Amino acid sequence: MRTAHVPASTLVLCLVGAVMYVDGVRAQCDEVQDRDLICEGGLSLSRNLRASSSVLQPSALPPKPGKQPTPCTNEHDTWFGALRRYAEATCTYGPAKASDDSLATAWCEGAAGAGVGEAVLVDLETPSAAPQMLRIAAGFQKSHALWQANNRPTRIRVDVLQVMQLGCAVGDFCGYGDVQLLSTSVLDVPDAMGASVLPLPKATPEVLKARASALGVTAGTFAAKAARVLLRVEIVSAAKGRRYDDTCISELGLQAG
Repeated sequence: MRTAHVPASTLVLCLVGAVMYVDGVRAQCDEVQDRDLICEGGLSLSRNLRASSSVLQPSALPPKPGKQPTPCTNEHDTWFGALRRYAEATCTYGPAKASDDSLATAWCEGAAGAGVGEAVLVDLETPSAAPQMLRIAAGFQKSHALWQANNRPTRIRVDVLQVMQLGCAVGDFCGYGDVQLLSTSVLDVPDAMGASVLPLPKATPEVLKARASALGVTAGTFAAKAARVLLRVEIVSAAKGRRYDDTCISELGLQAG
C-alpha cells in the first residue's frame, strides 16, 4: 500500500493518488483484491483519533471486485460500479450513520465483545456558541425490537474538538489543520429509547491538556469561526442486547445550553 506522511496535527480527508474515497469509503486505487475494503469514514488524525476504531460488517456483502481493469474502458466502468456497491455495503453500519439525522441507521462497532474502548468520530457543523450539551440516541433505534436486540452504550467518554484550518491542494490532499480539544468528559447515558440530552462538564486545564496530548492534538477554547467541530465518543460500558453483542449509536449531536 502506498502511503504519505502527514503531520499529526492534520486530519486527512482524502489523498489523491494513494487512496480514493467512494462516498467516504477508503479503497486502494490499485490491487484491490489484495486487501479487504472496510468502511473507514475518510477521517484519520492519528492512531487514537479516526472515523471509527471498528465497523460492524453485514453478514452478506456483494461480491468483492477483482483487479482494476484499464481505465477509460467499459470493463473499468463495470468494475468501478462493483467497487462502489461493495464499498457502500461495508458502510451499512459506518460512522457516518451516527450523524445522518435518521434513527433508522446506526454506527455499530465491529470489535469482539461489547466494544468497550471502541470509538466513533463524526464531523459536525460549527455551532454559533460553545457546545455545552451532547445529544445522543443510544442503541439501534430503527425499532424497539432492534434496540433491545443490540447493545446500548450506558457510559461514554466524550471529546469535543474544533478544526481551525480546512484546505485542499489539487493533486495532493484535502485536510484539516490546527485541531484543538475543547472539552473531555465521561458521561452516563440513560438506557432508554429516544434522544438523551446530557450536559458536558467543563474539564480542568490539566485534564484537558493531558487528554489532548493523548489524542495527538492541542487544547483550545471555542472559536465561532472554526472550520468544523468534531465529536468523538468512546464506549466505556454497555447494556447487553438480547440477541447481538454489538454496541450501536443511532445519532450524535451537540448543542448550546
